[in-house]
Amino acid sequence: MQMLKSIITSFFFLVSSALCTYAQEDGGSISMPYGRSLQLSMAAGCNFSLAGDVDQWWFGDRQAGAFELDWMVSYMFPGHWGVYADLRLKFFRLRDAQEGLAEDIFDTFFPGLRRLHPSFSVGGVYRYEYGRWGIYPRIGIGWQSYGYRESTKDSGAWEFRRRTSTMTFNAGMTGAFRLSRRISFILDMHFQQPLQKSKATLTEIRSGEEIRTVRRTSSLGRELTLSCGIRLHLCE
Repeated sequence: MQMLKSIITSFFFLVSSALCTYAQEDGGSISMPYGRSLQLSMAAGCNFSLAGDVDQWWFGDRQAGAFELDWMVSYMFPGHWGVYADLRLKFFRLRDAQEGLAEDIFDTFFPGLRRLHPSFSVGGVYRYEYGRWGIYPRIGIGWQSYGYRESTKDSGAWEFRRRTSTMTFNAGMTGAFRLSRRISFILDMHFQQPLQKSKATLTEIRSGEEIRTVRRTSSLGRELTLSCGIRLHLCE
């Protein structure tokens, strides 16, 4: 929890510093649309799980809504098209039926770390700008992680493994309003769909015979995020 507070505090400190720095640069007219531009966006919002009915024993259970921070860098070429790179940090506890002493010890030495779930994507972005207003739909591919899980009991006679880091399809749209030449207020919507299946494997030894059970799901990691923040126009 302390780590979460530190990350959130640092995030809002960066946003406040950027506002104080660039708010003084409101002289001059806002640049013409569709020029070359380097942009840094920082936003915070709510991440919603759209996974639906996932077997909680095999893949854990997360809360329906979670806090998320987002950093996105975009480079717009002259004209309508550009590229982007997006880093997102989601904060939630994946409640797990297999948790035990090892997890309690980990949480004691690294409090809050298991609540942190990153995702990353890169892709293309299109823009439509008119005066102070701008709309920026985007599409890309990326990677997300719900963590890795491994448990062993009864001297290895019971072993459970789960892999939930997958490639993803990402799509989103940002609406922006220019507050000055250097700062825009933004509203963002982001959708994420796994392109690979998360996998869980249970291996048991019964009467000397190894029995392996495998479960897969393609919906774990399907998410929708709504957020707001600021965009810095660093170079135009």
